[in-house]
Amino acid sequence: MDFSGTKLSYPESTGGHFDRAKEVQAFDDSKAGVKGLIDAGVVKVPTIFIRPQDELSEDLKSPPVEMQVPVIDLGNIGERYSRERVVNEVRRASEEWGFFQVVNHGIPLNVLEEMIDGIRMFHEEDPEIKGALYSRDRTKKVRFESNHDLYKSTYVNWRDSLNISMLVSDHLDPDEIPKTCSNGEEDQEQIKPEYDRKSELKAFDDTKTGVKGLVDAGVTKIPRIFIHDKSQLNDISTTSSAASLFSVPIIDIEGVDQVNHGIAKHLMDDMIDGVRRFHEQDTEVKKGFYSRDETRKFIYNSNFDLYTGPALIGGTPFLVLWLLSLLILKNCPQYPGIKQTSKYVENEKKFQNKPGHPLEKTKHVD
Repeated sequence: MDFSGTKLSYPESTGGHFDRAKEVQAFDDSKAGVKGLIDAGVVKVPTIFIRPQDELSEDLKSPPVEMQVPVIDLGNIGERYSRERVVNEVRRASEEWGFFQVVNHGIPLNVLEEMIDGIRMFHEEDPEIKGALYSRDRTKKVRFESNHDLYKSTYVNWRDSLNISMLVSDHLDPDEIPKTCSNGEEDQEQIKPEYDRKSELKAFDDTKTGVKGLVDAGVTKIPRIFIHDKSQLNDISTTSSAASLFSVPIIDIEGVDQVNHGIAKHLMDDMIDGVRRFHEQDTEVKKGFYSRDETRKFIYNSNFDLYTGPALIGGTPFLVLWLLSLLILKNCPQYPGIKQTSKYVENEKKFQNKPGHPLEKTKHVD
């Protein structure tokens, strides 16, 4: 038959002699692949697809070998030792085999079936549509080709391939994907980022109302910025386990079996009550103290690592409490010794009575 201007030969007509390079080039130039041969009415396998007899003879001399494709089980991968096992199995399979089968990957069966159906429908497309994607440029994220080793192998495999690669970039324009392999706008929404994290963090910060502001606004579902990514949760699970215990270091100032910081318990209770009342104040009052300037003595904000942390913590009260508990030390030019502490506590109580102090309007009245 005549194929792209060049007549592809058949074994019975060549006697084993044909211009392989020329016919392979003609096949590639058609940009139609194996399916193109079928659509053109080919009923016999062209010579370029026939394996050389000497190669077949060598294979027949070797005894058959039973092989089992490596199977990687992703079940329970969130557990530390399971994750280590999977990583080692993938490494070994990649080094020794170059491929492997994955089970318990969590991808629904209907998604896998739809993927196969999409590829099948693509290969049934008009040659012009497929030809537009035909390429051997591996920097392209979406390309259609037949036999990646077409010009190197001694025979051509009876196969065509649609490659969608993320090796060059993790961004894929939905418009690049063939329509038969997507569900239109539905898939495009899945490919696009679900939300602009930076914009949402900025919007949250600009409210100057913190986590309490969300509660006051009637939020009933946890916003995405407060939720850890699944991959990050997996990483966390590999570095810690339910069985591991830890304790916060305790600094004993006097070297005895008590925490002797010299601050009376009723003062600490008053401080906690004051912070609680501060958070219950009107939003506009609290906004006056909202800042990320750590040089200020009084700071009200939400999440000191707002723009760097992987997920927000509903920790405005904790942060304010921490900062207020350090006021005793921040008000003195040098770090106070244990004997000076009670003096600074007394000074701090007097300072709280001054206008402008964030707790001035929330003082506990006996």
